[in-house]
Amino acid sequence: MAEDSGNRTVIGPRTAFVLYAVLVLFAIATLKGRALAIALFIVLGLAVKSWVGHVRDRLN
Repeated sequence: MAEDSGNRTVIGPRTAFVLYAVLVLFAIATLKGRALAIALFIVLGLAVKSWVGHVRDRLN
């Protein structure tokens, strides 16, 4: 069984937000219309979820 590694994550929040920005740029460059809106909505949701997790970890 795997041991509990505590609050360590695979990547840091700064790296995660840079990768989200890259995803947004690729989406803008390759998608149009409704597909672009859906992709941006999904990436925004993931970014907010990551930010909330980061803030929650800092408070603990």
